[in-house]
Amino acid sequence: MIDSLATDVRSLIEQVMGMPPNSVRPANQAFPAGGQTDKLVTVFLTSCDDLSIDTTYELVNPADPTQGTNEVTQVPKQFLCSVNFYRGTVAADPEGIAEYGASAMDQASRFIQLLQFSVNIDLMTSLGLAFVTSSKPRDLSALVDATWESRAQIDVTFMAINREAAVITTLESAEVDVSVQGPGGTVHTITAEVSL
Repeated sequence: MIDSLATDVRSLIEQVMGMPPNSVRPANQAFPAGGQTDKLVTVFLTSCDDLSIDTTYELVNPADPTQGTNEVTQVPKQFLCSVNFYRGTVAADPEGIAEYGASAMDQASRFIQLLQFSVNIDLMTSLGLAFVTSSKPRDLSALVDATWESRAQIDVTFMAINREAAVITTLESAEVDVSVQGPGGTVHTITAEVSL
């Protein structure tokens, strides 16, 4: 579940921000960083909390009740992602070294705003995600190997529903034996089929 949530968030960011393929990656992994001005985003799922557990029962196939029943648990999960933006649309000198700029901070600021478009709400719905809240973007720009790198970070909280189902064996009917003892000590046994 955790891996699929992180994958969905990376897919969301890539589509919302119009990022090139493979430029939105899991955090803390060794990947080629690209050129000094190539945009890059990393996502780290820092926490995931279960909000409640709801158990229900439903027919596996409503058209054929003999196939059994599913026991279904649904757990709303709220999870926090640390999203880091690196570089962006900044100018570079003739050697490809990025000039000073705050383009990563611009991207972090725009991301939450872009999530409000109806097309992106539909995208989140299709991914099974719901935006909850976000922190303020933080500018983490720094000198890296004597060259300027624009960096920014934002914490984004999403919600998703984790649904698990398992087939349980059910009986449509069962035979029940009832023994009754009469006044003379005679025991009579009655067998009946009971629908469940």
